[in-house]
Amino acid sequence: MKDYILWEEWIQAFSCLRGAFSRQTTFLWCMVICAGFTVRRDLAGVSSVMRALRISNTRHYHSLLRTFRSNGVDRKLLVKLWLDLAMKLFDPMCIDGKMVFICDGCVVPKEGRRMPGVKLLHQSSSSNAKAEFVMGHYIGAVSLGIVAPNGKLTSVPIAAQLQDGIVRTHRGKQSTIDKMASMTRGLGNTAGIPAIIIGDAFFATKSMAQPLLRDGHHLLSRVKNNAVAYLPVMNQPKKKVGRPRIKGPKVKLASLFEDAANSDNIIDDYRYTHADLYWPGAGQIVRFVASYDTKLNRKCLLVTTDASLPPEQVIKLYVCRWSIESSFKTAKHTFGTFSYHFWSKSMPKQARTSNGTRLVGRGAEYRNKIEAKVNAFHLHMSLGMISHGLCTYFSLHKKDTVWKSFGGWIRSINRRTSPSESIVANALQSTLPDYLRAGSESCAFTKFLRQKIRSEKQDNLGKVA
Repeated sequence: MKDYILWEEWIQAFSCLRGAFSRQTTFLWCMVICAGFTVRRDLAGVSSVMRALRISNTRHYHSLLRTFRSNGVDRKLLVKLWLDLAMKLFDPMCIDGKMVFICDGCVVPKEGRRMPGVKLLHQSSSSNAKAEFVMGHYIGAVSLGIVAPNGKLTSVPIAAQLQDGIVRTHRGKQSTIDKMASMTRGLGNTAGIPAIIIGDAFFATKSMAQPLLRDGHHLLSRVKNNAVAYLPVMNQPKKKVGRPRIKGPKVKLASLFEDAANSDNIIDDYRYTHADLYWPGAGQIVRFVASYDTKLNRKCLLVTTDASLPPEQVIKLYVCRWSIESSFKTAKHTFGTFSYHFWSKSMPKQARTSNGTRLVGRGAEYRNKIEAKVNAFHLHMSLGMISHGLCTYFSLHKKDTVWKSFGGWIRSINRRTSPSESIVANALQSTLPDYLRAGSESCAFTKFLRQKIRSEKQDNLGKVA
């Protein structure tokens, strides 16, 4: 077996995204960027891509920067094509004919005082390593729920966008929840089938649930323990003055925990019970599931707008929401998905307690420059997620090939388990020189990258040029 077979499959998969690029050169530069994201050892912006691929020409550095603000990339089409490719590469999680998406937001610290969208943000965490308030970007991300070959439920990153910090108008300001609802609806409509969107308690709101329901999608999230709902109206008289009643007496949902603790319904270490009640957030009858962890003595209250879902299925689906948290960690520390350093010289210097970048009342030229920089952020995140997703595919479906190509050392290797994305990145880094040395001249990417590598560096990559 060839040592560089992973790169052949990597290029074949990435070539499915060619339709999002109007020019071949732009497409090849984006392939170079994704390859650099995968094999680099540090996360110092675009410069790390140059170092990882042994590209030293200053002209090529500026070409990389221009790629992020190029008009030859249709970013929305790129996300659509990546979703279509992910649905082919992986086994999407389907529940009663509905796809599963997982959404969440994260705070990315940014020190740039001339970087659009940077504002003072609060991050709630019990970790001592995190400051309570930071200057940075609030990023909303969506992952596709998938089933691994071993039956484990996990996810693969699909899309991310900057959802706070840019003030475009005085009127009709959209909240971060409104923007997340719009993004998840768009992905669900792109997939062409109904979707179940899984989120934490932050998204259990009217502005998230009702737009999804209008498009035929459903929300599954946690709700706060002090939330309330209402009994459905039963046997309402037909002839009565006034508007018909839509809800009955109020129910404190915390009362469900006592029933859950004494319930005979058990899944793993959880005792659970459920109730179908009217929830004003959705404007209809929804299903609430109260679970009680008998080992850790913890309580959790879940809600789903799809009242046909069995309670045990609701618990299993919400448990896999944690996969997006581990995905954030991998994106930050392995692929540098959010490690962009783009800034705008035309911006005034912002204060440390800034509330974002205001475009209201500014000229068209200034607004266009800021929007172009924001699009560069989004393209950087999209390419990082594609690199991340391809490594996830190799980790789940090509584990034997990855372990054979792994060129590093770890204390304990269990070749029966799927390697991490970091191990896959190391395997691709180890086999890149072999692929470039033996790759076919008919491959445009191979020929393009060979021309950019400096030959004076006498290492594996330098000898390829």
